Amino acid sequence: MSELDAFKGKLLTVYAHSLLLANMHIGDQKGLYTALKGKPLTASELARKVDCDERYIEEWLLNQTVNGIITRIGEDGPASSGKFHLSEEKALCLATPSGPHDLLGGIQSIIGCINQLDKVCDNFTSGGGIPWALQNPHVHTGCRRFFAPLYQYLLTPKILPAIGKHDDLQKGIRVADIGCGHGISTITMAKCYPKSRFFGFDYDPSSIAHASKSNDCEN
Repeated sequence: MSELDAFKGKLLTVYAHSLLLANMHIGDQKGLYTALKGKPLTASELARKVDCDERYIEEWLLNQTVNGIITRIGEDGPASSGKFHLSEEKALCLATPSGPHDLLGGIQSIIGCINQLDKVCDNFTSGGGIPWALQNPHVHTGCRRFFAPLYQYLLTPKILPAIGKHDDLQKGIRVADIGCGHGISTITMAKCYPKSRFFGFDYDPSSIAHASKSNDCEN
């Protein structure tokens, strides 16, 4: 294979993966993965379960099947035949919100970045930027969803002991969580180390407001 053909093949793969990313975002936002968790469903059954147009569901199911995301059970042919199933392992990543393997937030944040590419292109000329408060809403929600499992399942049992802070936190110290965002990391540490005091700081007022509300709900 020539260098030209290899590069063209690489670009075509990027195109295909980009379309897959968009379809996975649709599956997330419309609750399709969650609906496919457990019992296999036909296209018609899935459409009724999530209250979506059956034709669109059929096209989405075929896209997910050929890309190996979901499994088709039954004969090949139109999407109206056979049943579709999301395996238990893949459901851990795609249909278990806030679970330790939940990865859909990463896809959502990428979609948010794509939705503001025109602004980014302008910034290449102006040298400006996009303040966090003006980022696409999918960036806000996606980042929170993507990093939440890291904070909730790895921060206190793995990361903090690895940097040698576990004993100090158990005894009681003051901690500044700089760039705390929505406060998930701050609240997670505070719950694990009740003798220490944690202070979350972020330059974005809306993030602090969200963190304060979450903290009130925890207490």
